[in-house]
Amino acid sequence: MNSKDAKNSPYSEKIWLKSYDAHVKPKIDLEYYSVAEMMKRTVNKYPNSLCYDFQGSCATFKEAEKYINSFANFLVENGVKKGERVVINLPNLPQFIVALFGTFYAGCAASGMNFLLQPNEIRYQLKDSGAVAIITLDSFYEEKVREALQTGDTDVKIVITTNVADILDLEPAMKEQLIKIGKIPYGKVEPIKNIKYFDYKDIVEKYPNDKSPNVEIGPEDVLLLQYTGGTTGPPKGAILTHRNLIYLMQIVYHWYEPGANPGEDIYMS
Repeated sequence: MNSKDAKNSPYSEKIWLKSYDAHVKPKIDLEYYSVAEMMKRTVNKYPNSLCYDFQGSCATFKEAEKYINSFANFLVENGVKKGERVVINLPNLPQFIVALFGTFYAGCAASGMNFLLQPNEIRYQLKDSGAVAIITLDSFYEEKVREALQTGDTDVKIVITTNVADILDLEPAMKEQLIKIGKIPYGKVEPIKNIKYFDYKDIVEKYPNDKSPNVEIGPEDVLLLQYTGGTTGPPKGAILTHRNLIYLMQIVYHWYEPGANPGEDIYMS
């Protein structure tokens, strides 16, 4: 396409703007430098609003950020550097939220992993992403993750394990009984040489939670390395920066702004 054609192209005329609702601006300015900054502003603005509710185990934004700070400080204090990859191999649990934003607060890039993957597929993503840490359920670790790590050809140096019961308000005896009768999945964590192992509950209880680590994060820093489904070949890691995701979130909010009331709960399906 030459310069003359480009000037007369649909893009130059921006014909799609005619279809925008009246309140939608043709261009949106970036309001935040990072997703971490966006979350921190939300916490400051709505500290007592509900962040998550899982089986009656709830946390406000202020409470959730304490866990997030602990996770971020854990990563930094254990040598995980800005920009390094952290794989999150978890189902829909509050620990996923904490690990995700904790990774962002530490200036690292998160890579979500489908928990249905088999050992060879887990190993592939760990190797391809260059991940240095992974958080997973203890049951997943015993069933699949340990086998994926046994070859010793990944860069993983930190394994964090958690359990569904870690987030539930249960007495130790009740937790033990539920595990015993198979109501809560549980796996034995057998360590592998040259890999450090940590328990999620210990991390959020023992590491500083009053503030996040001092890491400079900018809009062009990598935020996510998200893998494709692999239907046409090996899965590929799609790189998303902080700018990418912030713009996407701002656009969605701007389109639905007339029907959104800040501070109120919104359920999406």
